[in-house]
Amino acid sequence: MDERYKNLVDWMHVIVTSTKPPSSTQEEYDFSNDAVQRLKTEIASSITQSRENAVLIEELNDNISSKDLQISHLKSVISQLSSRGIRRLEDNFEEAQRESETMNATRIENSSLKKRLNYLELQLEEARNQLCQYEEKSSREKVDALKVNINFRQSLSNLLNHSAWVCSDSEEEILEVIRRVLTALTNKAEACSRLQIQSSELASQLAESERKFEHLENELLTLRAKQCRSLTKSVEFLDRTTYLDDSHERLLQFLRQLENRLPVDQSVFDEMSVADRRNFILDYVSKACTPSPAKSESELAPRLHKRVQRLQDDLVSRDLQLKTWQNKVAKLEEQLVLARKGEAEAVEKQTLAEQRANRLKKNEMETNRLKNEALQLKLQLKDKKDAKERLEESTQRVLQLEESVRNLEELKLRQANRIGELITCLETEKAATTKKLRQQEEEQRERFNTELREVNQMLDELRTESEELHNFRDIVGRLLGMRVDDLDEPSKEILHGVEKLLKESGSNSLHRSTTFIPRSISPRRVARGSSARMGSTHAFSDSEPVPTLAERALGPMQYIETGHVRSSLRTSVPPPATSNRRPPSPSSATSSSSKLVNGEQPPSARDTRRY
Repeated sequence: MDERYKNLVDWMHVIVTSTKPPSSTQEEYDFSNDAVQRLKTEIASSITQSRENAVLIEELNDNISSKDLQISHLKSVISQLSSRGIRRLEDNFEEAQRESETMNATRIENSSLKKRLNYLELQLEEARNQLCQYEEKSSREKVDALKVNINFRQSLSNLLNHSAWVCSDSEEEILEVIRRVLTALTNKAEACSRLQIQSSELASQLAESERKFEHLENELLTLRAKQCRSLTKSVEFLDRTTYLDDSHERLLQFLRQLENRLPVDQSVFDEMSVADRRNFILDYVSKACTPSPAKSESELAPRLHKRVQRLQDDLVSRDLQLKTWQNKVAKLEEQLVLARKGEAEAVEKQTLAEQRANRLKKNEMETNRLKNEALQLKLQLKDKKDAKERLEESTQRVLQLEESVRNLEELKLRQANRIGELITCLETEKAATTKKLRQQEEEQRERFNTELREVNQMLDELRTESEELHNFRDIVGRLLGMRVDDLDEPSKEILHGVEKLLKESGSNSLHRSTTFIPRSISPRRVARGSSARMGSTHAFSDSEPVPTLAERALGPMQYIETGHVRSSLRTSVPPPATSNRRPPSPSSATSSSSKLVNGEQPPSARDTRRY
């Protein structure tokens, strides 16, 4: 496998494992060398096909240039023949009736009609050129608007799909998924705040336990000092004290026996702890056994024994409490070490993902450039085919003109023999031609007006679509907390905001899970990439088939359905009824322009839409 494809696969693996929730179903994808080689062969085939299309376009250009030369030659021949025929007619008329004022008037009228006809033809050509320009401009603007809308929606859908949020490229699903992402993020933020509060409480408890531990150590030192002083005074009780250190259960039993002997209610002892019971019994015994000054030192021995016993019991209880606090401190330290280790691993994964994201961006830029070149070549090939059809139509028209020229020559020869009949024929033809010219002018004017209305309607639809695109972008920006009007590049800023949001949600889900789930991505999905930053937009979900590179090279109009949905979140007003009509494709615009050149009536604006 190539090195850059290995890096791409590793990056996608890290992204999926760091953003996919652990509860989601795991999927297996193929990252074998065969899949990568198949992807390479598809890219190479698209490049070779684009080169073949370029060669074919050059051949068509050569054919068109040769046909243009032939047409210019035929036009020159026609102009020469027509000039000769006109000269012959004028000579015949001048020789026949030089003094006839009616013939001069007819000539003047014919010349004025010719000028009028030429002027109308020029106006018709200018109107056709303007109409073609309007159609091309409107088609380009529509294609650009559709591309921007589709790229923006698919970039969002790709970002959401890469972060385990299944989403298509429709506006409703994108908004719904973004709302779910925001709710999940708020829930995670609340959980994070709760965890922070718990950690602060644990830290305070740990500090308090440390203070208690230090206090217990100080008390233990004082007790040991007291024990040493008491042992020096009563050496004869050493055996008993060592025996009592190992008999905590006997102490409890002894306390119970003392409780039974004392004239106190047993319910009082049940509510006390062991230390309280011991202190109560010792106080009671000390009060009952206070010696008088006349007593001897031998009577003080039981008192000293009880005092030593109490101190030993205190020491044992403090040792047990100290062990419990030490165990709690050790557990808290282990949890702290695990948390720091997980944080370091998350930082490493994030840096690795950023490095591989940059590499993936470069690969996506290259693939998008190749796709754009292939699309341009296909459009040029389509234009050349249309030009070829127009050329064939013009050749047929030239043949018809040649035949009409031959007929005119025969007519001129017959008219030379019948000059008298020509005057009447000219008058009748004059009336017919004037009527026909008026009809043609009216038809052309009506046709031009209808075409102009259609162009204006198309421009209005384009404006509404651009407004819907801006509204959709404003809605997404407000959901992310941005002011779209203040941004220099709103689409890029919104995409970066969504990407950052998804990364934060992915990192939070990684902190919560302790299991590491490996997951891989198919090469078809790698070839598609995250075109959120670059620009290709389709609804890619885990359950839908992904289009191949050859299908995507056919252009966005071949496999994308555009739906215009307005959200009610914009101004809290019920959304108007949206239109599901699709804008006309560039092929329909070129076909309508070719029909206008041939003098045919173009279809209405409704016929060029797809519902």
